Amino acid sequence: MSNRLILVFEAAHGGGALKRFLLALVGALMIVGRAEAGGGPQNVLVVVNEESPSSKLIANHYVHLRQIPARNVVYVSGIPDRESISFEAYATKILLPVLANIKVRGLQGSIDYIVYSADFPTAVRINAHRKKLLDEIRKQGNRPADAPVPSAKFYNPTASINSLTYFASAALANQPGYMALNSNAYYRLPARRILRSPFRGERQQEYQDAVAAFRKGAGPEFDQAIKQLEEMAAANPGQIAVSYQLARFYAQQGDIQAAFSPRSVLIDL
Repeated sequence: MSNRLILVFEAAHGGGALKRFLLALVGALMIVGRAEAGGGPQNVLVVVNEESPSSKLIANHYVHLRQIPARNVVYVSGIPDRESISFEAYATKILLPVLANIKVRGLQGSIDYIVYSADFPTAVRINAHRKKLLDEIRKQGNRPADAPVPSAKFYNPTASINSLTYFASAALANQPGYMALNSNAYYRLPARRILRSPFRGERQQEYQDAVAAFRKGAGPEFDQAIKQLEEMAAANPGQIAVSYQLARFYAQQGDIQAAFSPRSVLIDL
């Protein structure tokens, strides 16, 4: 299976079949627009609760709208009718059957999105994984087995079906590192951190030196810093931190037009 991205969707429960249908259909339509940018219908796997009329109805609409191939639709049964389930139930009833179907159908190299229809549990209890993670943290810090872990409050004993599908390999291998706070590469970092360290190695040092010259306000070092940032911007047109710093330098010079040019992107911190 491709590890680029797994996008998971499940409908809200409660309030009747019509409410579930409307909520899920809206979500499906939103995913249609998003998925177009990252892959085609052949890259989507739709998972359907075979025993739920709502799940099948919503899946049929989604498959039609996205033109999903029939081989990319997986039906699973025996799904517990509750919001929260154990990890064992999730693995045996949902995740493993889905992964098995991907393998049997020869889709390992093409699936980038796993999309759940309605009437699936949304929460999975991972108490055992959490306990193992906290034990490993204690060992790393040479703490007693019963010592409290200050960061324990950040590790929830319940995970979403979305995240566990994304971290399927680690979760099935009983590797609780997937719960680490830095495990999700798609998580949006705070803007100040992005601006502080956009590069690595020598490039990062050059960036820091250029930014430090802002305090000069004017003079040769200030002008050299602008030139250096402009070169960085040309070599890294998508690097927003460089564009932001350029805007600051231009504004300091009084060149408002340059500061608001397309090259110089302002960020609301």
